[in-house]
Amino acid sequence: MLSGPLLVSLHFQIPATLGISEYKRKEFEGKNHLKRPDGNSLENFVTESLSGVIWKNDAQIAWCLRSKTYTADKIGSITIFARELTDFANYKEILRDIKDNLEIR
Repeated sequence: MLSGPLLVSLHFQIPATLGISEYKRKEFEGKNHLKRPDGNSLENFVTESLSGVIWKNDAQIAWCLRSKTYTADKIGSITIFARELTDFANYKEILRDIKDNLEIR
């Protein structure tokens, strides 16, 4: 279980409306999702749910990067990345680390 300060990345892939054709759903693939559920609610649900599972408490999350896009798939998914930060990491070091090492697919 992670116990220090955390950098967390959450990517939500939300299915395009199933009531439209498969061809039309493919047009949505990778586009920004701007409707409900809102990102704050999704983030809160996941971070609270993983407290005591991956990290001790979601209060440890010092940095959180969140995105949500459409997927043409009929089932959505969540990609979660979590890493402990050093206690002494500063803002510029963390930004450099994100730029150099965090790949979001």
